[in-house]
Amino acid sequence: MFDQITDARSLSDALEQRGISKQTAQNLAGLGQFGVALLPTEVAPDRPPGVTKLGGLPDLPADLHWPSRPAYPKVEKPKGFWTRLTAWLPEREVLKKQRQYCETSQPLNFLAQINLSEIAASAGEEYDLPASGMVYFFYDDLEQGWGFDPSDAIGFRVLYSADMTELKQARRPSMFEEVRFYKEVALAGERRFEPCEFEGIHAEGLMLSQADREAYDDFFEHWNDWRIERSANEMGGDPAAHKLRGVPNLVQGPMEEQCALVSQGISFGDGTAYDSPAGRAVLAQPNDWVLLLQLGSDAQAGMQWGDMGKLFFWIKKSDLQQCRFDRGWLILQCY
Repeated sequence: MFDQITDARSLSDALEQRGISKQTAQNLAGLGQFGVALLPTEVAPDRPPGVTKLGGLPDLPADLHWPSRPAYPKVEKPKGFWTRLTAWLPEREVLKKQRQYCETSQPLNFLAQINLSEIAASAGEEYDLPASGMVYFFYDDLEQGWGFDPSDAIGFRVLYSADMTELKQARRPSMFEEVRFYKEVALAGERRFEPCEFEGIHAEGLMLSQADREAYDDFFEHWNDWRIERSANEMGGDPAAHKLRGVPNLVQGPMEEQCALVSQGISFGDGTAYDSPAGRAVLAQPNDWVLLLQLGSDAQAGMQWGDMGKLFFWIKKSDLQQCRFDRGWLILQCY
């Protein structure tokens, strides 16, 4: 049943079959979006540089350089990698290593490169990214900022190049010894349509009866189980769920308002952002944040985000239309 949902019309029909009223089914189906699933694929050993991939080394043009972050303004309590490291080393040694790492400038780790020409060929008419060029994603693998605080901005970088005529594989810079080097995994795009979870700004204004809400929640729960199983089969047992654009597969909750607040310098971590005058002013503005890239924890590439979570790169649609990929935001969610 679920594999027959390929657009808003087929989703609306499926929801009606679940007993949801016709108009409500159409409204809910209108929340669905097209995206591009990024699936592992085989490529020729002698391929030219510029393939869409996870990990390995980026293929950069001459005018782009491997980005580094400055020192962090303050050292946070150990989390992520540093917490796991305490299983092998005394906490005092871990804290010393963390301070050495955080208090110095460090290259960001290379996550992925997306060849937009390759992706556009499989994405269809609803695709709203540039038809050509390369987008590169970098992240601080050890600190793994959550995106709750404005200071997390130095822990990731997204680069874009419209010129792909002279790409050259970059050399890996000298890095802290604990930084993981992700295994290269070539990716192919596959256009898909997915329903949207009924929460967050997308659901505002949709007045559902109790019966319709319960029916949709039940539908979405079963669809999500099916999606995870399909992804696990595609990834060889690892439900990584990498995707470009489309509907985010939430782990903890919607992120559009968080992106709006934190990108305007308002910390989201202490729970006061919604109630502050500055926060209310930001949330009163139109919100056009959209998912750019979702990366799941991937055993094949050697990527793990928190406790088997996901990285979500977001961007304002207005910035996306101008190819201002440098203005986005990153959020980590995990279980």
